[in-house]
Amino acid sequence: MFHDALVPFAERRKIIMKDLKKIALYTLLLSCLLVSGCGKQSIENQYESSEENNGVDIYREFKTQYEGDVQRLEGFENKTYYSMGLWDSKSNYLHDTTIYLGENDSIDAFLSLKNSLGEQYNFTVVVFDNYEQIEFEVDGVSMKQCTVKIENGGDINMPIKISSLDNGKHELVFGILVNTYKTLTTEERLHTGSQDDALVCTAIVGNNEEVVESGEYLHVDTITARTNGIVLNKVDGKEYSIEVGNLDNNLKKCAIIVLDNFEQVNIFNDSDNEYKLIELNPDEEVIISLADYFDKIKEDGKEHEIFAICLCEMENEGAESRTVFISNRIIK
Repeated sequence: MFHDALVPFAERRKIIMKDLKKIALYTLLLSCLLVSGCGKQSIENQYESSEENNGVDIYREFKTQYEGDVQRLEGFENKTYYSMGLWDSKSNYLHDTTIYLGENDSIDAFLSLKNSLGEQYNFTVVVFDNYEQIEFEVDGVSMKQCTVKIENGGDINMPIKISSLDNGKHELVFGILVNTYKTLTTEERLHTGSQDDALVCTAIVGNNEEVVESGEYLHVDTITARTNGIVLNKVDGKEYSIEVGNLDNNLKKCAIIVLDNFEQVNIFNDSDNEYKLIELNPDEEVIISLADYFDKIKEDGKEHEIFAICLCEMENEGAESRTVFISNRIIK
């Protein structure tokens, strides 16, 4: 495995500035100053019992330890933030770059998280390959989501292995969801989504840069945009809908993904895929009703935590950029 760029690079930080009822978020791509690492240690009580967390194990540490370096920036002692990065075992960053794999190669990485949010938080990681959620291995166990509990000031390096990628180009998205598997107040739930983030990595397998077939982007009926990104909202007093809007000045190609209890579901009656591809011109917005899906699940007697992700591609002055928007999470 090798990279198209091997310059040293730092983790990314999500800085959260709290002002009573309002939370403003800024994602900074930072250069490196401070280097830290960790070594092997014996592991006991690796995770909390799944029986206490709706059948989900919440990890506090991992058997597979990262022995490389995490490059951090100093000077944020008075800020409220969490930081994240994706590294290989040789301390090369994998986020925001392209890696090249042989036909039988796997991706062996560590997703580094540091919590400086002022209190203990749970973080849940999910992974998508060309808009579809995939399983990944953590400490040899295959899963579709992995949740960690990190004390304030603490950090953790999650070992992630992704295998069996087909020849071609893979857009990998590592979604990082904050304050999960916890009973939230109405105010806290309003801010879910805005606190979440993602790391993106492109993988080229077998020296084949053709995109693995994912479908065509469609232009659908729209209204005048009132949001930039994605949100779950009640429109005109009706049941919740997904709103996806474009307030930028360029065409956006959007892949819309819906998750129920952190696993991807298909709510789109017009598609065999578990995602929907649409194009949005500037100042356009699409509304997708969740009413049919809610009718489908309302009799199963389970609690459903539902949210949506929008993976956007946009061309600006000849350069292509990618953005990941994550909606608020609701309970049904």
